[in-house]
Amino acid sequence: MQKSEVIIGQLVTYFAVIKEDGTKLNPCTTRILSEVTELPSGEEVCQIEGKRGLVSIKHLEIVPLTEN
Repeated sequence: MQKSEVIIGQLVTYFAVIKEDGTKLNPCTTRILSEVTELPSGEEVCQIEGKRGLVSIKHLEIVPLTEN
């Protein structure tokens, strides 16, 4: 996910683990609760529903809207 895609209230999938080969594990659906903050290391993070603290936006994917 890119910083420009982070919108408070956006429905996303959070992957708790991303392995070195790119495999994403332990997905859960949640919502973004804060704007992006940049840590001193340069990592871009935000707060999501159901997790304490901040998570890397690299671990988030937008949940696509379904057509009805």
